[in-house]
Amino acid sequence: MRKKSNRRPILTDREKVYIVHQAIVQCLHFKDIAQEHRISKGCVANLVMRAKRNLKFIDEIKAKQELRDLKWDAAKRVIDQLIEDDEFISNTKQVMNKVNEVQGVQITLTEARRFLHQMGLRYRKINHVPLKANSDRNLILRQRWAMKVIENDHKGRVYLNIDETWLGMCDFRRQKWRVRGTNNSVPAFSLAPRVTMLVAADSLGNVYFSLSQSNSNYELFGIFMQQLVLKLDKERPNWRKNTIVTLDGAAYHRAVDTRDLFEYLEIPVAMLGPYR
Repeated sequence: MRKKSNRRPILTDREKVYIVHQAIVQCLHFKDIAQEHRISKGCVANLVMRAKRNLKFIDEIKAKQELRDLKWDAAKRVIDQLIEDDEFISNTKQVMNKVNEVQGVQITLTEARRFLHQMGLRYRKINHVPLKANSDRNLILRQRWAMKVIENDHKGRVYLNIDETWLGMCDFRRQKWRVRGTNNSVPAFSLAPRVTMLVAADSLGNVYFSLSQSNSNYELFGIFMQQLVLKLDKERPNWRKNTIVTLDGAAYHRAVDTRDLFEYLEIPVAMLGPYR
């Protein structure tokens, strides 16, 4: 951990004006002023000497402070807008150019970097994650899908959703207490072939569950669908008239052989709206 510095921050222009006021107008001792502001007596004496030599010293400091305030206000407006628009801030030059163009205020790269820090932003390494994009087309398709679901729900239709998952391991422990200096490793035991689970759940509360030691593919999915149809035919002989089977659109859901099976078994199928 980085050690916290005990050094005092650089004096602001307002502090410089106040120090000169305390020394010349209030006639306070340099030592008391130095202790109050955590600076040396020499620093106080230097400011007082500069103020006495240059009668415009205070006005010049105030002008500098007004210019800094102007730059800060301009930069803050630009940075706030960039954050609100969720714009990618790739470098300091981008902010500097934006302030110069939009606000008409000239700032330097150093000032832009300082303003970004003052706004609570930090320059950090990007973490790349898988793309999850919502195009306008996909948003519209999912909206149409939701409207269709509501329409069929009013008609008393039953939705039967089918999904798959798998288990490739049997040890789900992630942490443990250990004695310092001892090994914290645990032998990994992989399931091969892995356990595949296929589940069908309908809007009436019925659940149809299958476990197998095989990889998920259209052949396994086809066997599950055939057995599911046999089960539904026994429970509800007329289930095809008011039931819609929903799938997430995995590759083997859309395979030619799978579609031929749906047609052969006369299964009413609907694919969920796309997410990418």
